[in-house]
Amino acid sequence: MIRRRGTTSENYRYSLEIAKSLYVYGFILSSTLILTNVKLGIIEELGFNLSPIYFWFITGGLLFTIAYLPSHIKVDVITCFTFFIIIYFGLTQIFLHPPFSLYLIVIISFYYMIATRILCSKTPSSKLRKIAIIFVYSSTILVLIETVIRIEGISLIEGLSALVLGDSLFYKFKTNSIMFPDSNYTAFLLLSIIPLSNAVLTKLSRLFFLSLQSVLIIMTFSRSAIVAFFLVVVLSLIMYKIKFKSIIFVFIFFFVVVLSIYPMLVNNVLYYFGFVNDASFTVKMGTFLNAYKFHEKTDFINFLTGIGFGNSPEYLSIGGHSFFITYLIETGILGVTLMYIYITLLYTNGSKNTLYLILLLLITGASFVSHFIPYFFVIYNLLYYIEKNDKTVVAY
Repeated sequence: MIRRRGTTSENYRYSLEIAKSLYVYGFILSSTLILTNVKLGIIEELGFNLSPIYFWFITGGLLFTIAYLPSHIKVDVITCFTFFIIIYFGLTQIFLHPPFSLYLIVIISFYYMIATRILCSKTPSSKLRKIAIIFVYSSTILVLIETVIRIEGISLIEGLSALVLGDSLFYKFKTNSIMFPDSNYTAFLLLSIIPLSNAVLTKLSRLFFLSLQSVLIIMTFSRSAIVAFFLVVVLSLIMYKIKFKSIIFVFIFFFVVVLSIYPMLVNNVLYYFGFVNDASFTVKMGTFLNAYKFHEKTDFINFLTGIGFGNSPEYLSIGGHSFFITYLIETGILGVTLMYIYITLLYTNGSKNTLYLILLLLITGASFVSHFIPYFFVIYNLLYYIEKNDKTVVAY
């Protein structure tokens, strides 16, 4: 029997389906393929590494922008505000001379938000669930490999003892990562994956992977991440039980703002409880204090627009550590205000499944979060549209 050749219209739709599937898998699965310490020759000289996410952004991202984005643009408040942030940082930061690689990864992170938001909104929940499951499996396995490489040849008993007792020896367990300069960032990736694991995995798989992810978080030797994990779990349970969830959100938001603007207050509290003798707390509080002193002396332009992504060590003697301090110093009061508005929009326009992520960013952001978080935006969109599309199937 001879198969009838499809019409031009049918062939076009079929090609579009294949392309869209490629885009969905490409953007979602590449968002965690960040291999910061895997470098090679001339690429390293340019400030880049061999992270697969760069290759996808250059190839798949370019094709998506030219061939798919113009005719499938989704107009909602988050997409529009994300476009505005890309334009604002794209134009203002270029004059502040940030390292080009850092400038680019911030733009890539927000671009991933737009791309996956558009693609997820056009994909049925059943298909998104399959992709999300693959994402959880592959990302967890990647972090498992990272952990094995990072702690190879090091005594775990020694590391865990140092972690519990506050001995600075545990710092040597936090480097030598193939993914990030510091295992704090690995911990944030794991924390971000947990709510997705809880949402899409079956009961048995969920138990196995959540247990594995919890162990891997401990193996990052990030006390901030461990504390944040328990705080977010407790707060999430409280917020699910009460009617006025926004009250707690506003309280946490206010606390983060106070922490960012009035570090002396927090420093005095930590001193009272004896935390200032801890090296990690001392360094981070020193960063807050240095940021405060910087803004007392800086000129009006730097106060408004910042000093440029990645330039904070030149002024603070160390990186910003805090997500909010970093944005306050490097993007100025205008940039950090945009980020506060953006996080509020993510909360108010999200779903119950994205609540954990927002709390996570607020709490861990007071201590650490990388500039490069495309996976955070990918997970946010997966959680949101899996829940939304369960109720309303969006056609291709």
